[in-house]
Amino acid sequence: MAKRICIITSIHPDYDARVFRHARAVAEAGYDVDLICPWKPPVVQIPSNLRIIPFERVTNRLVRPALIVARILPRLVAKRYDLYHFHDLDLLPLMTMVKLSTRRQVIYDCHENYEQEMLTRSYRIPPWSRRGLAWAVKWTERVAAGVLREVVIVTPQQKPTFPAPWFHTTLVRNFAELGLEEGRVDDLATRPDACISTASQYVSNGALLFLEVAREVVKRRPHVQFYAIDRFGTDLPLREQVLARVRDSGLAANFSLLPNVSPPAIMTLLNRATIGLSINLPTPKQVGALPIKLVEYMAAGLPVVASDLPNIRQVAEEAGNILLASPGDAKSFADHICTLVDNRPLGVILGQRFGSASIGSSKWRRCSRCISGSSKKPHECRQRAVAAGPPTQSGSECSLFRRSIPLGSARAKCPRQVVYRDVVTSQAHCDWRQRRNRLRMRLAL
Repeated sequence: MAKRICIITSIHPDYDARVFRHARAVAEAGYDVDLICPWKPPVVQIPSNLRIIPFERVTNRLVRPALIVARILPRLVAKRYDLYHFHDLDLLPLMTMVKLSTRRQVIYDCHENYEQEMLTRSYRIPPWSRRGLAWAVKWTERVAAGVLREVVIVTPQQKPTFPAPWFHTTLVRNFAELGLEEGRVDDLATRPDACISTASQYVSNGALLFLEVAREVVKRRPHVQFYAIDRFGTDLPLREQVLARVRDSGLAANFSLLPNVSPPAIMTLLNRATIGLSINLPTPKQVGALPIKLVEYMAAGLPVVASDLPNIRQVAEEAGNILLASPGDAKSFADHICTLVDNRPLGVILGQRFGSASIGSSKWRRCSRCISGSSKKPHECRQRAVAAGPPTQSGSECSLFRRSIPLGSARAKCPRQVVYRDVVTSQAHCDWRQRRNRLRMRLAL
């Protein structure tokens, strides 16, 4: 009987790229997956063993903690699962209680630096209270996650938040989906000049700087179009501010706000553009981020102009198709954009170098083979690839959920590595005697 996996999200938008891709990959690997989420019925094809269990989305932040528990808890207790994997900070108290009551494996997938979110995002919080709230969020997250111990992170900058040996962290970077390239139209050489940003709309993510860049480029090249995605969420004041600046800056003829689409359909928007933009400001949160839009641009065969931040710079060195601009400097972005506009063959050449997305795709395929047991190469099996996404270059970052001892697996060489395949219904891996014995061994060493 296939093991039952429960994946939960409470605030991510419908068919979020990382969450939905994670759930579909686990289902395709042969597991019985329930995805509990506030999403609409599926608009894309999903595996038969992946079930969307929806609940009504909570939009009011003040009542969200209580309503989330009330709406998710009945769905959690309706079945007995072998493993729980959740993606949101506000689920942490609830999932901690699930861990203590069921003794099942619970994994916290942390995509964001929530401490920095409290300091920089445009929440309606008095400025004088932000530092105190950020401190409270930091330590509440650390203490609650300490009960779970198993944490999936996106960038190396998150490791100090979950230090060893108290936490077992697994680095799973963002990569483009395998099927994303299938919708690409290879007419980059003949498209009208246009720049696109698929980023979520908030200030530190470049929502306002994008307009400054557009204005600077239009001064030099009046024919260039700029596309942004209507991803403001509940921040309607920022949306009105952006549209007002478009009118006041005379960009109405050059700026278009495209409708938000599901991640599997993002290629329909990328096929309109000739340049992808990642205009992240150098805030602490953005310095430690790795935008998934970078690899989506690569999968679309677009040259990329991005902020020169550490994680983006690393991807640029691997991919070879990213031009790095000074963070926060509209003129620096405009210089690179004009270079690509004036030299379309250069843009085509850079667009063909989507090496990072290809690396991600090949590793994703290897992950799927390892998880499903179809790989016959011992070195691939020993990597213990993660179902939630492709591993990174470093072999030490390929292991997942390293506390549990894989039972009944002849190919498991390391007792501190486990994937979903090794989750067992008997709770031997949670038995207190094993924990006591492992602690004694560590003290003896």
